[in-house]
Amino acid sequence: MSDTEAYTDPRIIKTHRAIREAFVDLLHEKPFAQIAVQDILERAPVNRSTFYKYYSGKSDLAGKMIADFKAEYSQVLLTRFHVGSFDVFLSVMPEASEWIHSRRRLILALWKVDTRRHHLYRDMHGLIKQQFLRFVHTLPGADPNKDWDYQADMLSTMILGSMNYFFSRDLPLKLPEIRKAWTEMSELLLP
Repeated sequence: MSDTEAYTDPRIIKTHRAIREAFVDLLHEKPFAQIAVQDILERAPVNRSTFYKYYSGKSDLAGKMIADFKAEYSQVLLTRFHVGSFDVFLSVMPEASEWIHSRRRLILALWKVDTRRHHLYRDMHGLIKQQFLRFVHTLPGADPNKDWDYQADMLSTMILGSMNYFFSRDLPLKLPEIRKAWTEMSELLLP
């Protein structure tokens, strides 16, 4: 079977979806280290040979899910940070926040997979930071010789912290409100 057939055959798509949804459900119930392949099989339900036809184990499953999400997320970031001005950047962010919000359950689950090989939270932090550093150097008036590493790191931390806060409470990301809260915090700390 070719890769193209694997991604278009409805039975295979249904099997992957069942396995992945079972894994996400389990991650919301217990730590990654406590999940066994048998737990996934029972929840999916799929048989062992079907699971191992596509994944070598739970770590491989987590890795593929993280890679798939990161590929999508990278595209969203690239699109949003490649707009030429900060005002335009802010105007397109609601679309990105809706996309992110629609995947909140997946994100919260995959953030719980934090191993030597798999660490979506840290990967997302790095992706945001990298895209911001590229973006800031395209802004008119931005000092091209300035080291923006600290600002990029703080922005990444604030974005992911906000996502975690709102997603874990099942609240939508409302960018104007978040931006206002960040401004209020800055004004309190730096009058």
